[in-house]
Amino acid sequence: MIEPFGQHRTDDGARGIMALLYNANRPAKSEAAEPSEFMPVWKPPVPKEDPQVAIERARAWFERQANG
Repeated sequence: MIEPFGQHRTDDGARGIMALLYNANRPAKSEAAEPSEFMPVWKPPVPKEDPQVAIERARAWFERQANG
């Protein structure tokens, strides 16, 4: 439970290796790359919901709570 293992940690390690390989083989006068420049962090897309559907779902939930 203490160790930071998981997909995020694996991705961070891969970014570090890519930066190491790039920087070891880059031209002498170019700037070194940071690990954050490789493999951007993926975030799942947020589905856009119709506001009217959200209102109806909330109304149904409140009705169930009131009648529950």
